[in-house]
This record gives sequence, structure tokens and C-alpha cells, in this order.
Amino acid sequence: MKKKKIMAICLASFLLLFLDCSTGKTDILKTTIETKRFICHYNGNHKWPIRKTSDLLEHAYNYYKDLFQIRLPYKITVKVSNAQSPAATNHLSSDGSRIHIYFPERFGTNEKETTLIYHFFCHELLHCWLGGNVVSHAIGIEALVKFQTDIFLFENSYISKEQFQQATINGSTDPIEIRKYKNKYYDMYKNENSRYISFIKDLADKFARNKLKNNLDVLPVYKEYFGKEIEEYSPSNKSLSSKLESLPKNRPTI
Repeated sequence: MKKKKIMAICLASFLLLFLDCSTGKTDILKTTIETKRFICHYNGNHKWPIRKTSDLLEHAYNYYKDLFQIRLPYKITVKVSNAQSPAATNHLSSDGSRIHIYFPERFGTNEKETTLIYHFFCHELLHCWLGGNVVSHAIGIEALVKFQTDIFLFENSYISKEQFQQATINGSTDPIEIRKYKNKYYDMYKNENSRYISFIKDLADKFARNKLKNNLDVLPVYKEYFGKEIEEYSPSNKSLSSKLESLPKNRPTI
């Protein structure tokens, strides 16, 4: 009799689960994984594995740490949530970074979507070294983060040479102001690589010393490496301008 009761309860539970699934009322899956430098939270039944996310972030962290010779003094929280359209933010503060990535649950099933996910995570992570409120060249910093992210992805075989060239040379999906800066970065990266490395390291050092205080002036660094020819490209449309008003607090990726 007791055995029959247990079987009945199990059957009822199965039927309830089946009904919930058939009506789309399944509970949101919440998964958390903690690594040496990250706490990753998944809110949703995402096809993209959370372990794949943590491995990518650890790889990118070590690359950026070695590049800038700056170790972040805090653990980074990364949250992934379901959304109809992909988006990303990074809220920086003196005691940490909170990265939030949004994309549909079945996102990442083809090459284009996979590349975008790679870029979102590594782009927002890079803002931990190159991020803060600046009084000039905000678009230049955003363009640099986009460019350097693609360098990491290319040098570590996450994207192909063709994809790297499309993102850095052609840049057809970027606003024109971003492309203007990226062209300058690409020329220096290709023709004066050691100078390019010194440039980004000096910027990262300036951000680190500023400790996220407002009104950081990066113009002296730009003038040192680009001379008087450097021009601050201002947004030509309100949409781009609004996205860069408060870099990096709650700033959507362009």
C-alpha cells in the first residue's frame, strides 16, 4: 500500500511537470558557478553553457592582466539573463565590477551569434582596465575596447582572420565615429606594434590611478601617442551620444 502511494505521488509530480512544460510555465533555471576570479550567475535556460562562459572569462582575464601588468583587486560578478535582443553592461565601482549580459535562451547556435557572445563577455571585462568617466575621447575609449577585444579573440583563435579584418578594417556595423578611431588604432597596431602596446598600457595605468573618480583627462595620453593630429570625434547622432554619456555605468555595448 505504501509503495503504491509513493508511485502515485511520483506520477502526479511527473504530470504536473509535463503540464507546466506544455504550457510554457517552467521555472527559470538559476545556476551559479564560482571560479578563482569570477562569480557567474545564469538566470534562464540558456543553451550557452555556464562553464564555457567561466572558462572564456578566465582566459581573457589572464590575457588582459599580462598585457597591462595590472591585477584587479576584486572578484567580478557576471550575470546572464534572458532577453529578446542581445545587450551588455558593466557597472564599475571602487570595490568591484558587475557585468550583465542579456541574450535569448537559444542564442549562440551559429557562428555569428557565437562571435557576438565572445565579444560581449570579453568587451565588458576589458572595461575593468579601460573604463571610467572621462572628459574627452569617450568614443575613443569605447572604440579602443572594441578593437582590443577583437585582437584578443583573433590572437586566441576565437575568431578567424577574416572576422578580425571585418571587425577592425571594414567595421561596417560600427558608427562612423568608432570606425575613425579604430582606423588609427589599427594603423598603429600594424605598423608600430610596440608603440600601440605602450599606448594602451599607459591608458590602463591612468585609469587604475584615477580609481574611478569622475572627469579623468586622457587627452595627454592621446596627444603623446598621436600628436596634434588627433581629433576628438563627437557623436553625429543622439543615440550614440546617449550611450556614451556615463561610460561605463550601465552603459550598453554599441
